[in-house]
Amino acid sequence: MRRMDALYSHLAAAARAGAPCPTNTELMDILDLSSVTEANPLLDRLEAGRMIRVEHTGNRRRVTVLALGLSTGWTVYARGRPRLFVGTAGPGETARPIEGFRGDLPPERYLDRDPCPRCGVRGDLGCAHSRRLAA
Repeated sequence: MRRMDALYSHLAAAARAGAPCPTNTELMDILDLSSVTEANPLLDRLEAGRMIRVEHTGNRRRVTVLALGLSTGWTVYARGRPRLFVGTAGPGETARPIEGFRGDLPPERYLDRDPCPRCGVRGDLGCAHSRRLAA
């Protein structure tokens, strides 16, 4: 119940501030959860209790705190967060970042995985349009 109260308080504060809805990874850090998959069931329980309403579009979400009538912004995902090895955490430990992670990559190093709007093929898989634009 403590985690549910902490989650509700955090969502209410975000809604008051007009801040983006926290990602599952942020909720994992804030609520001291052992996995990112534990965040959604907590949100589901708050929604079932009619305390919040969750809207989804793609992989983004926005939460409305019903008692306040206020909504958070849509979830914002930042690139460059360290990825964690799944099997590196032992009992009582949290997963460790991948060895050699150096933080955010410069923008020119990001791999664009969105398909080309003209042909539907990703640039790294052979789209001639994306290659011409990148050159």
